[in-house]
Amino acid sequence: MDLAIDQMNALYQRLRDLDPKAFEDLCFQIISARHPDANITRANGAGGDMGVDIFQGDLAENPTVWQCKFFPNGVRSPQKVQIRKSLRVVLQHFKPRRWILCLPIDLNANGHTWFQQLKKEYAHRTDVGLFQASQIVRELLHRRAIRNMFFPGAVLEPTELRSILAHTGEYSDRELHQLTLENVEQYLQRLRDRDARFDYQVMFLPHGDLHPHSSPLPGLIATVTDADKRIDVFARDIEALQLDPPKVHVTVKGEGARKLQHAIETGNSVELGPGELSHFRSSFDFLLSGKPDPQSRVLKLEPLRRHRSKQFQFKTMFGARNSAVLYESIPFSVARQGTKEVELISVDQDLPFRMSMVFPISPNSVPHEASFSLQARFIGREVRAVRKFVMAMKALKESGNIELWDVQREVRFFEAKMSFELFPEASESLLTLLDEVCEIADVFRARIRFPKTVSQEDQMSISLLLALGRGGEAGLEVQGISCTLTKSAAHEGVFLDALDAEQTFRFEVGRVTPMPRVFGTEVDTGPCLVVAERATITDKERVKRKYLSAAEGEGVVVHLRLLKPATVILRRAVGSEIGTDGQAPGANRRSDLSDSLRSEG
Repeated sequence: MDLAIDQMNALYQRLRDLDPKAFEDLCFQIISARHPDANITRANGAGGDMGVDIFQGDLAENPTVWQCKFFPNGVRSPQKVQIRKSLRVVLQHFKPRRWILCLPIDLNANGHTWFQQLKKEYAHRTDVGLFQASQIVRELLHRRAIRNMFFPGAVLEPTELRSILAHTGEYSDRELHQLTLENVEQYLQRLRDRDARFDYQVMFLPHGDLHPHSSPLPGLIATVTDADKRIDVFARDIEALQLDPPKVHVTVKGEGARKLQHAIETGNSVELGPGELSHFRSSFDFLLSGKPDPQSRVLKLEPLRRHRSKQFQFKTMFGARNSAVLYESIPFSVARQGTKEVELISVDQDLPFRMSMVFPISPNSVPHEASFSLQARFIGREVRAVRKFVMAMKALKESGNIELWDVQREVRFFEAKMSFELFPEASESLLTLLDEVCEIADVFRARIRFPKTVSQEDQMSISLLLALGRGGEAGLEVQGISCTLTKSAAHEGVFLDALDAEQTFRFEVGRVTPMPRVFGTEVDTGPCLVVAERATITDKERVKRKYLSAAEGEGVVVHLRLLKPATVILRRAVGSEIGTDGQAPGANRRSDLSDSLRSEG
């Protein structure tokens, strides 16, 4: 990092050491490299250039003009006067759409305030821009050939050192790995030297599968592949690319012409292969290895995917009258747009479905026809949302009605009566399952998400929780109960009598444990009363010895064998029926249940 800062500082200083002509030469070289196909021209003649040093386009037709002012010691009042004069002169002779001031220094805060005022003052006549030292240095760091032409030796070139030191004879695996990285970096630097408007990413995979990305990466504008590598091209210098966009010149014939026209009209991707392309050339030809066989070339065009595209909010109703299901606001974004149609897709990832709408483009703000598609995405979504969508599809199937309102404009956007050739049937068993699980989620305040599969454990837990929720109690299929009794002189006689006979034991617990799991979600029942109506204490002699030898207040672990299934009762359903302390005589209140005769005690 320190080396990079030193190199930048060195370039800042060397920039100020130039003379006015050399500074103008440098600006011309950088601007020409930034806009290689934009017809950048230099105006000769000091003082007689009518306020133009460098320009792009036709001077008679709204050119872009660069004015170079070599002010190495800053911009003060005299320099501001000169800048204003140059701007006035160029506006007297031409109608530039943009006028850009080039400086070998960076403006300070006061200078930027003044320049922003200048920009506002002339905004009705031209767009005033600034190309100052920090931007020039950044371009020099990316443009080695220009940097070495004007400032040889100003920056240490790691790739040049590596190329000298690379011939080291025998390599270890680590050395070979490092050398490979260095070679790739040299290759990338060579690509940057060819066109520094772009950043590059390269993947080598000899004899491998190097298809383009299934979904474009942010900033990716082109991908070039051959037999053993893929080069991804990303936009770096956005301003330069806007003025001089990359170009592709291709002649399409036969079926390819129809496919391309369809892609232009719909905004869909298209792949043109051998026999459909001829006379192909582009701004990316320098990335091709040699001269590829024309019969092997494939051109794939993808629609531009905007990662921050505008969203549209639609209130959506499926069905009609009492059975209608309403979504107050579903966000949509543009998936593709051609000259004749546009596709909007829903972008809310929490919804258990994905909705797509394709409308023809027309002068009317409200479309008269559309095609819809709905794709279910249940797994991992909240069961209430899944149930709502299933009910929406049921309502849509019954009536065919769908209505959309533009939430932002508060107007009806689209209304239609739909017809279905094929429509998925929602089975009664699925609806019943969703009704039951949603009921459990409401009663026990649980967030349950739809699973990939429904297990036997799910079915058992659903039965238990439904019984608890609806009736307040349920049978508990366990083989035994373990608890810890606290020795108490007051209860000693009752406990010893219970050793030799069937008894009814009652325990108050904080929740049923292990907690029932529905679709992988643990459901907390809350406080419960567990009643074992017919139970005996196992290993009586051991328990008796432990109890009699225990000190007052000491705990003794007791295992109960159930002769009849236990009953679990929700605490809110029993109220004060538990009794004075809600537990068996001497029972610890933290007793837990399991199907393996274990308890936390």
